[in-house]
Amino acid sequence: MSIRPLFLWLAVDAALVAALAAMVPTVSREWRAPEPIAPDSAAFDVPRAAEEVSNPELLQETLARPLFFASRRPPSEPDSEPTPEVAAEDDPLGELQLLGLFSAGDRLGGLIVREDGASRRIAIGDRVGGWKLETLTGLEARFSRAGEVARLQLEHSQQARAAAAGADEAADGGQIPVVQGSAASGGIIDQIRDRRARRIDAIREARERLKGRRAPSGGRASARD
Repeated sequence: MSIRPLFLWLAVDAALVAALAAMVPTVSREWRAPEPIAPDSAAFDVPRAAEEVSNPELLQETLARPLFFASRRPPSEPDSEPTPEVAAEDDPLGELQLLGLFSAGDRLGGLIVREDGASRRIAIGDRVGGWKLETLTGLEARFSRAGEVARLQLEHSQQARAAAAGADEAADGGQIPVVQGSAASGGIIDQIRDRRARRIDAIREARERLKGRRAPSGGRASARD
């Protein structure tokens, strides 16, 4: 092997090593802190949210109509025109004397009134001088006419209250009460009579049973003597 090709190969290797060394970047062995980056002032310009003022009416509506109540309903629309209230004293109905109420089975019943010195019945739906009997609520009757509303109230007279008190005393004494006086509460007095009569019948039956139980015990006592 000749020396010349050997030198040639060594020269090529040296050239390759020099090329590789030139490709390797020079890295500093000492650490250097990076340059600081100043923040952008525009990043801090955040638009403020508009403050919403709570409506107190919404709070009142929530309190009046709780969310989880079964009776919650949408608010009813206000009437365009309020229904005028007419006092019974300022109308022909004021001349009627309300005597009592009556029931007509499956029907809704009606009123017993005194008009021109005579008693008559007025069922729900009937008219009196242009007034129509609409409803009965407790001891109050409601009439309507052309958008107007009038009410009649059943009032107990002192004589009727005294008759009811006498009925209680008579029932305690074992007698059937006989109610006398004004017919201003005839329907109520009839109910009192029926209730007291049933009570007296029950007392009498209890006494008869008690007498029947005592009779056999008395017979046995006389037999022993």
